[in-house]
Amino acid sequence: MEKRRKIFAVCTTLILSLVQVGFAPASDGPTYTLQVGHATNEGHAYHIGMLHWDELLNEASGGRIRLQIHPNATLGAERDLIEGLQLGTVDISLTASAPLVNFSMAFSVIDLPYMFPTIEDAFRVLDGEIGRELLDALKGTRIVGLGFWDNGYRHISNSKREIVHPADLQGIKLRTMESEICLDTFRAMNANVMAMAYSEVYTALQQKTVDAQEGSIQNTYQAGMHEVQPYMSLTYHFYAPALVLMSQITYDSMSPEDQKIILDTCEQAKIYQREVSRKNELEAKRAMIDYGVRFREDLDLGEWRAAVQKCYDKHSERIGVDLIRRIQDAIAK
Repeated sequence: MEKRRKIFAVCTTLILSLVQVGFAPASDGPTYTLQVGHATNEGHAYHIGMLHWDELLNEASGGRIRLQIHPNATLGAERDLIEGLQLGTVDISLTASAPLVNFSMAFSVIDLPYMFPTIEDAFRVLDGEIGRELLDALKGTRIVGLGFWDNGYRHISNSKREIVHPADLQGIKLRTMESEICLDTFRAMNANVMAMAYSEVYTALQQKTVDAQEGSIQNTYQAGMHEVQPYMSLTYHFYAPALVLMSQITYDSMSPEDQKIILDTCEQAKIYQREVSRKNELEAKRAMIDYGVRFREDLDLGEWRAAVQKCYDKHSERIGVDLIRRIQDAIAK
């Protein structure tokens, strides 16, 4: 009888073990510590959004998938990060759209001046079918496009004078992104424009290599550029999304279940990040005004739109007239 009880106990233990294996918790599986790089600092909405995404991943994966976030371009500038994604030395990055033009000209549509009249227009287009098509254009580049986070509209700051009209840019040495469309936008307004990596901008402004830069209010403040840029004009010339990109090598190493966790939590984090970005922008503007920066908000944006029409005339065919029209139609609805 005692022998039978022992056999029964062993069998029961084995059955329970098999049941537990058959109903494995979500925490079972390989662990990942994903290396994330971006060019902004720890106070920026990029970084805060990534911290929140890490929390979501931790919860959804039972602690198996975590992010190790490297701010301040410590893993390299945006072009370096994109190369790292392709090589698999960087797992995830947040970058502007301009560097992705090297992979698909369609990304240039985001950089066209005054493409998105309101931030709601931008969100609706980029979260919809057109945004998905842009991300899918990265297929075959060893990069996976996960989504569009937010960095607000780009404006002009400078150390010389108040900028109210496009003609006021004549003779101003202005830094812009490394994009031919961005360069042509300011050439159309007779600025002395040059491309430069974001990580180099503050030093260039401080040393008077350039007089002005164009960027979001949040970036301008977080990078300390307001310390050497006493004037800022709210021109709203570009809307600046942040693309969340992942290495295809890393993504393909994951199970379909873990890939779904990545996609679902990135979408959840996007909503939070956009809210933080809007809040950060308001707080940055108040802080810059307190510091003494003089904002010009009374610009005639119709005048500015007319001044950059040459940019559309030059680039529409290469980007795709149909794509531009589809975005304009989507906004008009």
